[in-house]
Amino acid sequence: MRNTMLRKTTLVATALLLLAGCKPGTGTGNVNSVNGYSTSGIICQNSGMPLADSAISGSDRLVSGQSNTLSLDSSVDCAEAKQAIWSAGGVTLGKGSQISAKINGTGIYLLSVDSVANLASSKNVSSKLLANSKVGTSALVGVTNSSLLIVGPQVGTEFNAYTFSLAVPARMQLVSAQWNFNDGSALVQSLTPVSHSFRAGARSVSVTTVDTNNQTTQLTHTISILPLTSGVDCPLENLVITGPTVVAAETLSKFSLSEASCLAAEGTQITWNFGDGTSVTGTAADSTTVRHEYSVAGNYTLTATIRFGLGDANTVTLTREIKAESFLEQMPGPVPEPTPAPTPTPVPVDPNACAQLTATRTIDGQVRSRTELCGLNGQRENTYRDQITQVCQVSGENQIWTEQTRTEVQLSEGTCTKQSCQLTTATGSQILTDGQTVTLYSAANPVGQCLAVQENRTCTNGVLSGSLNAQHLTCENGCADFGPNGTIKEGVTIGDVSTPVACAFGEQGIVNVVHQIADRTCQSGQVITSNTRNGEIKTAGICPVYNYAPTENWSTCSADCGGSQNRTFECRGNSDEV
Repeated sequence: MRNTMLRKTTLVATALLLLAGCKPGTGTGNVNSVNGYSTSGIICQNSGMPLADSAISGSDRLVSGQSNTLSLDSSVDCAEAKQAIWSAGGVTLGKGSQISAKINGTGIYLLSVDSVANLASSKNVSSKLLANSKVGTSALVGVTNSSLLIVGPQVGTEFNAYTFSLAVPARMQLVSAQWNFNDGSALVQSLTPVSHSFRAGARSVSVTTVDTNNQTTQLTHTISILPLTSGVDCPLENLVITGPTVVAAETLSKFSLSEASCLAAEGTQITWNFGDGTSVTGTAADSTTVRHEYSVAGNYTLTATIRFGLGDANTVTLTREIKAESFLEQMPGPVPEPTPAPTPTPVPVDPNACAQLTATRTIDGQVRSRTELCGLNGQRENTYRDQITQVCQVSGENQIWTEQTRTEVQLSEGTCTKQSCQLTTATGSQILTDGQTVTLYSAANPVGQCLAVQENRTCTNGVLSGSLNAQHLTCENGCADFGPNGTIKEGVTIGDVSTPVACAFGEQGIVNVVHQIADRTCQSGQVITSNTRNGEIKTAGICPVYNYAPTENWSTCSADCGGSQNRTFECRGNSDEV
């Protein structure tokens, strides 16, 4: 009997896939199959809005097993609209600016619209960069036929506002919905989507609805809020468990995590707990999609615990309530007509009403950012919110919360950036902007080259690099051992020269050795010589001095006695040369 029932389930799934009349998607059964096809018309505008800025129409009341028309904004750019690819739960629905799609089985899905060009470009772009670039448009959608569902993100970052809405079955008509964010803020009465921001931590959103049959339904939705400093780059508001909320027992059902490519880039670990005592742990590469069979019909809580690669502090848990039904419960049956309401439609509760006069409460206003000056010409981004004190007072016939005081509270202070620097020089002070560099010198007239005393001083967010000694804006090169620029030395000996001596008897080769002198000046690193002239005598040349010196040579005596003789004298110089 069990095998027969399973075969029937397969036949029903096949029949549902064929209802759309186009190429079927890769659904996992009659409670989780998705079909779609493009309509023939393209509604768009030339040079219209980008696909990423277009809203999706028709996704707010999807009915399981029925064809639903989905379309982009009519002012979307035609070039992108013609290449728009629609998908949900990993299954392609169709192409164009408007499609008709059928989703069989209740659940919450991420409906995405991207373009062929963007999808093609992802082959050459890292998955993390592509996930962080808004290249398409998307929306969380709820598909239901009997159960009321809260549709909204389960993960976010603090101080960002997130939107929550209701997926309402076609045969249910709500008359009121009261939202409670469980953080001391005012209750919100709204049948349309609501937005709220949260502090870091595990937070819950509750809604109480009343329908035309005067039936009250209470739902709770959990959202994990990471701090702004978490460093997680994935678009967290789109991170959800996609897949059915009602499955067939004893049949494999598929559940997936959206943003699979971005999770892989974050180095993520994922643990699935199916609520029936079984679990599986893996990485984003192999565990963003899992298949599971619930062997027994019943209600289960499916959780996916995601630990990003940055550590245990960045761990979030997503939950889905799953109902596993037996084959008989899955068989189609007549839809009962709604019972007329036995009582008048209740008046919606005023979310601003209060019960006890003079009671007071404090609520938080919206978070806002403001750029403020800091340091020297710097700026920082600070976040603030108003803390509002209210008192319960009478207004007409009602008691309502009335604002008494409003105080601005600073939530965070940003880092001071782009600061300028005060630079002191030999000629005064000046301002350097962030990133500006100036060349200074520790001496204006160094003995050596200016390069030896040159220094670059750079302003980096208010901090000056380099030494305080470098204060001169200009510099002239000196002349090494000679002296700094402008040094003058007069009468410097630069060599020797020989000058002839005029002797009385015209002797040749006799010279005076004389010092050669000049004036020398240092000009921009070069020694210039001028006014070359003779100076003092280093060695004087001496002319010869001549004298007659007697020799031993005598002439013959003129007589034997009493006669005379001549003696020979020689002319000799002072070196005794003849």
